Amino acid sequence: MPKIIRASLLFFFCGALAHSLAAGQYQSEIVNDARGALTINVPEDHYLDIQRFSQDGGSTRGVVTVTADGRTSTALTAIILDPNAAPPPNKGISIGGPATVTVAPISGVNLFITYRKHRELAPSPIATPTATPTATPTPTP
Repeated sequence: MPKIIRASLLFFFCGALAHSLAAGQYQSEIVNDARGALTINVPEDHYLDIQRFSQDGGSTRGVVTVTADGRTSTALTAIILDPNAAPPPNKGISIGGPATVTVAPISGVNLFITYRKHRELAPSPIATPTATPTATPTPTP
């Protein structure tokens, strides 16, 4: 096989592998004054899993707000990291779509969020038993 074909095939398979590994992986974002707000649209039949939400300093906690069905509510508040202590555990949350998730910046503070967006898995069909009529022999006179 010529080298150019082998190189092309290798490039194709490496790209396909990288794409499949990246699907559904967590990603992290830093939200601050320079970046501006982070807005994540969660379509219907999708979920947004937030694994970690924290901030470095400040006295006002950052918040994750969720807008769904025309109502906005706070879903999660940031953990304020102390450089002299181990970070406390952060319970993750899952937000079902359709929804708009927003993390607004706080002046002078870096907010860190780790999340992934994924499609809802279709439920497996459940087999239900049904009665099947059977013929019953009758004696002949």
